[in-house]
Amino acid sequence: MLRPGEVQWMSAGHGVEHSEFNGAKDAPVHFLQIWIQPDRLNAQPAYEQRAFDPAAREGRWQTLAAPEGADGGLPIRQQAWLRAVRLSAGQSVDVVLDPARKYWLHV
Repeated sequence: MLRPGEVQWMSAGHGVEHSEFNGAKDAPVHFLQIWIQPDRLNAQPAYEQRAFDPAAREGRWQTLAAPEGADGGLPIRQQAWLRAVRLSAGQSVDVVLDPARKYWLHV
């Protein structure tokens, strides 16, 4: 079961089918699922789920997932960083972007 504020990482292996569903019959679910192609073949299946303190992302970036668990994030098998920030009205945060990389921002 995935609770609010938790992040789940799974590497299941080649050819595995996977699905998610809302177990509550009378409540909506807000859920973001991101698929990232691993940077290696034939790795062992793995799974981890972790709750992240929402206060740690108030006005600053919090790493949720990163290569091999860098910056305290869940360990993923790709050169990708998933970060979250929560901003109050009028707040902003800076980030230095490397023009050689690709970025995606989910608001």
